[in-house]
Amino acid sequence: MVKILIIRPAALGDTLMLLPSLDRIRHSANIVLVGRRPGIDYLRPFVEGCLDFEGAGWHTLFTDEPEPANLPSADIASVFLKDVDGKVKRNLESLLPGTRVHVFPGLPRKTEEIHAALHLARCLRAAGCESLNPEECIEKALGRPLLQVDGSTGKRILFHPGSGSRQKNHSPEFWLNLIRTLSNPGFSRGLQPSLLLGPAEEGLRSFFEERLHNGWNGVILFSPGPEDLISLMREGALYIGQDSGVTHLAAMMGLPTVALFRNSSIKMWKPLGPRIRVLRDEMDGSMGTSAVVKEAESLLGSV
Repeated sequence: MVKILIIRPAALGDTLMLLPSLDRIRHSANIVLVGRRPGIDYLRPFVEGCLDFEGAGWHTLFTDEPEPANLPSADIASVFLKDVDGKVKRNLESLLPGTRVHVFPGLPRKTEEIHAALHLARCLRAAGCESLNPEECIEKALGRPLLQVDGSTGKRILFHPGSGSRQKNHSPEFWLNLIRTLSNPGFSRGLQPSLLLGPAEEGLRSFFEERLHNGWNGVILFSPGPEDLISLMREGALYIGQDSGVTHLAAMMGLPTVALFRNSSIKMWKPLGPRIRVLRDEMDGSMGTSAVVKEAESLLGSV
C-alpha cells in the first residue's frame, strides 16, 4: 500500500473537511495524519496514525534546523500549510528522501467558490491519490453520515450558539429566544434541551445561566471533551448551531441539523450530512427565530 503523510494543523471544522477523502482512500493507503486536537481525535478510526502538530519538534519545519518528532516514512506527503518561501517543502524533502512532497493552500481561493472538502480532495488527488474521485466523495458525504455511531437514543435537542468567529454568530438574545421557544413542551415532545458551550463561549456562560433557570427543564454543558461530545451527539434528536466545527461534527454524525450562517460562505462551508437545513442571515439580523423553528419542526417530523 502507498504510504501517505498528511499535515494539516487546523481547527476542528477545517480538520473534519478531510474526512470525505480519508473515508475513500483509507482502504488503499496507509495514512498518517499530523494535525491539531480535538480534530484529529475524531479522525483516528480513518487513519493508521495521528500525530499532534503541537508535539515536540513539528514547529521546526519552519526553521533552518528541522527536527520533528516521530516523522513517519511516506511515499507521498500532502502538506496544507502556508509556505511562502518554500522552506517547509525543502525541509520535508531533506528529511524524507524519495518522498513526493506537495504543499497546498489550506483553503480554496475565494474566487474558486467550491467546498473546502472538495478543495482538499482535489489536492490529494493531484498529489497522487489516484483512487480518489473528489466530486464522488463529496456526494457520498452528503448522502450518508461518515461518522455514524451505533446506539443513538434521540432524547436531546442540542443548541450550540458559538463558533470561532464572533462575526459568524447570532446574538445571545437571539439564541435565548430560540432556546426558550424550542424548549416549550409543545415543541420539545419530551426531548431535553441541552446547551453546548465551548471555550469560545466562556463569556456567554453567565448570560445563559442567569436567564435559563426559572422553569427551564434543560441543561448547560460546558466544554465537553471528544468522548463526552460524541456521547451527547449520540443522544441528539436535533442539533441547531452556527457555522462551527461542532456543527460539522453533528452533520457528519447524521444528526438532523439546522446550520445558521452569517458572514461566511455556504458554498465553502455547508455541513456535510444527509439531514441538513441551512439558513443564512444577512448582517442586519433580518432572520427571526420563526425561520429556525420551521426548519426544526420539519426535521423532527421527518425522523
